[in-house]
Amino acid sequence: ESPKWTRTHNCVLVNGRGQIGEGQTWFDRDAVPETGATSEVIQAEHGAACDYIVGDARNIYPVATGLKRYHRHLLYMRPDFFVMVDEFRADPAATFEWLLHTDVAIDKQTGHSFVVRNGDVLMDVHFLLPEALEVKVGGKTLSVATGRSSEALIVAVLHPRKATHPASSAELRSHRDSRLEIVLGAGKQNARIEWDLASRRVSVSS
Repeated sequence: ESPKWTRTHNCVLVNGRGQIGEGQTWFDRDAVPETGATSEVIQAEHGAACDYIVGDARNIYPVATGLKRYHRHLLYMRPDFFVMVDEFRADPAATFEWLLHTDVAIDKQTGHSFVVRNGDVLMDVHFLLPEALEVKVGGKTLSVATGRSSEALIVAVLHPRKATHPASSAELRSHRDSRLEIVLGAGKQNARIEWDLASRRVSVSS
């Protein structure tokens, strides 16, 4: 079998490097305890309108990447919006590459918006941050990379839908320090998200 690499999964590369334990036919389980690598869910909340999960994946990347912080914030908004915020810090500065692999081709709509089509089911993909992205679409793989930076946010909105349903929209209304305001829409469904990443607090209103 082929070696398992982070780059062939829906994960993030730091300076082109993947997670500890990759590169073998099977995951190298010994490499993780040997390096003291850990990853964990640090917050999980369930609500009537949305679910919110935060994971810490910093230590699962090699020390050589210089990664100091990697929090993935995932917000599921009923019935069909997913908002993902990847929060990075590195010393020295690094590049961060966000990957999406699909079973079908990916169509580019605008500079930062894409559609995945699979029969009568589609998924809209919007990137709200950073403003400057290096985007590559290679068949069934979407790669979005930041420039070299000591701190970065990648904000992605995923909206699966039936082909007969209207396409979604996503707008970043404001971004200041750790605070985000995002507005989402799809047909008659509209939502406003106020998010404070530092305190890991989020509120959703229609």
